[in-house]
Amino acid sequence: WRRVLVCPSWRLRLFRISTTFATPPAAFARAFGEVASGGGECMECKASPGNPAGARWGMEAANPDWQDNISVVDENGVTVIRGGLTVSGPGAARIAGDVNAAWSGASGVYEGGAYRSELSLTAVRSGGDWQTVKMTRREWNNLNSLVCGGQVAARVPSFGSSQVRLAPINIYSGRFVMAHEFGHSLGLSHAPPYSGSIMSYDAVRSVTGRDLYNVASGYR
Repeated sequence: WRRVLVCPSWRLRLFRISTTFATPPAAFARAFGEVASGGGECMECKASPGNPAGARWGMEAANPDWQDNISVVDENGVTVIRGGLTVSGPGAARIAGDVNAAWSGASGVYEGGAYRSELSLTAVRSGGDWQTVKMTRREWNNLNSLVCGGQVAARVPSFGSSQVRLAPINIYSGRFVMAHEFGHSLGLSHAPPYSGSIMSYDAVRSVTGRDLYNVASGYR
């Protein structure tokens, strides 16, 4: 078993792989606090699963590059979020599969409203709406030096970014890690623990009604 560790700073969303456990970990992922800001200092993480940093569970900044590809319509009392996006670059097919498993066809209810996602992600050879890029070794090593233990698997540079940066080596990042990163590229912030949201670090997580409500609010 491997535990996926997430360490967000104000600009980075970092997924990290920790040590291998002999027994299954209690949680699939753990929330972390801010990274040390300078000098390569290694700080202990300030947050915990009960108090993750940045868990506002909202829409921070819709992706301006995706605005024309995503529509929000009301159909028979259901708010439908519809859009076909593409992804290109290293690992595109695997990433598309992870994103579609979480987001395509997801539905839920929030504050009395019903929501459904018809978002899909298709792998293409080049020119994708979502670009996967390998970090340089220097960039990766610098990020690893800022966070205690493990190795960075992927990061989205900012909310609503059309790029996701991957480790320069192949790292198993776990199920729905890229679906979570996709949420950040849509513009979503983290969700609190025990919410069951795809934007949380819960052991069992999925796209919830509140996640869909947040997306709809940014793309209407």
